[in-house]
Amino acid sequence: MATTGGVVYVLGVDVPIHDQWPYAEDLVRHLSTAPTVRELAQPVNEHRLLFPRALMLLLARMTDWNIRAELLAAFLVAVVAVVALLLAVRPLIRRQPLILLAVGALYFSLYAWQNWLWSWQIQIWLNVLGATMAVVALAGPTVRRLRFVVAAAGFVFAAYSFAAGLALGPVGLLLLGRRSGGRSRASQLVWAGLTAAIAVHYAAGYSRPEGHPAMATSFSPGALLFGLVCLGAPVSLSSVGGVWLAASLGTLGLLSTLLLVLASRAVRTSRVGRVAIGILLYGALACALTAFGRSGFGVQLAYQSRYGTYAALFWIGLVFLGGLTCPSPLGCRRWWVRGGICAVALLATVRSVESWPAVVAYARETRQARDFLLDRERQAVVEAPTPSGRRIVKRLAREVRVLQTTPDQLERALPLLRGRGLSLYRRSGRPPG
Repeated sequence: MATTGGVVYVLGVDVPIHDQWPYAEDLVRHLSTAPTVRELAQPVNEHRLLFPRALMLLLARMTDWNIRAELLAAFLVAVVAVVALLLAVRPLIRRQPLILLAVGALYFSLYAWQNWLWSWQIQIWLNVLGATMAVVALAGPTVRRLRFVVAAAGFVFAAYSFAAGLALGPVGLLLLGRRSGGRSRASQLVWAGLTAAIAVHYAAGYSRPEGHPAMATSFSPGALLFGLVCLGAPVSLSSVGGVWLAASLGTLGLLSTLLLVLASRAVRTSRVGRVAIGILLYGALACALTAFGRSGFGVQLAYQSRYGTYAALFWIGLVFLGGLTCPSPLGCRRWWVRGGICAVALLATVRSVESWPAVVAYARETRQARDFLLDRERQAVVEAPTPSGRRIVKRLAREVRVLQTTPDQLERALPLLRGRGLSLYRRSGRPPG
């Protein structure tokens, strides 16, 4: 945790990245005129980012859209989520302290460096926080009204932070289905209704984003391979085995889950077991949803580090399941379980270390791109309406390609940011206008 926090603090750069460039227009408008809930919940690709956009707007008002402030806020949200998860399984942690090492290696892995260094990815961490709230609340011994309300709030919070939150629908039904009695059946009906309402709202007005593959590709065999690679990537090595090693490890993780659930009654009946199954299933379904929406781009996209956090949740849940089958750290007869937990921790650590060169290169290139923008943007913006100006903007976009923007986005966003003194212009010393 300390290492990842240090990376965020030291290597975070105050410059928009990727989806933040088109978002800049909305942000500047909302800084002048308060947006409605409906505006904040407008579709962004497959997502409805109500809560992330509200939080980013609040932080932008407080900090003049300091991207590093958003990065630190995202890190804080991530820490709160994992602490809540660990508190829910504290009896297991006291009995098996080795699990802490595995959880730390998986959750704070630099393999997911895009989620740590792209502040737009705060949506991922808000989603994880909401999912943790829902799973922990539903894992209690009884379905009390307060717990159910907290779980439902977590569901809504997760779903309107990132589309992966839709996976809480089936996860919640599974956790509620393990109870008996009239109140449980009523809770299941309410949860099913909430799931349907969120799904219908997501579908309303949805149109396939420009450049995205047709929906038919989501049902091809490639989607299955994409999901398995996505699942196995956080404990795989990109330099060894490639796609098939990651897919094999993802398959092994799923088979191990089935084996552990069948091997121990405590896994199926204890509160800790329900937390483990809930968070594991959520991670697996989130990877499945990612495969459904992204497999058309090719299986190599499954290695994108921003998908690693959900796969990490799957492996964290699997580690919890393994710990439950061992009554004590040294007294576990299932040596393969202890060996598996250690192997997962080791593989996640190696994967994190392997990602370090990419993290350093990204931070260096991003700083260079920010400085290049500050040095050249005035000429590009002033001359943009002319043919020569358009060529300057296109060349500028190529030079700062690490920022993943386009000439049109730069041409629209830079004058707005400069005029309000936002983000990279906060301390540039350039007068607005």
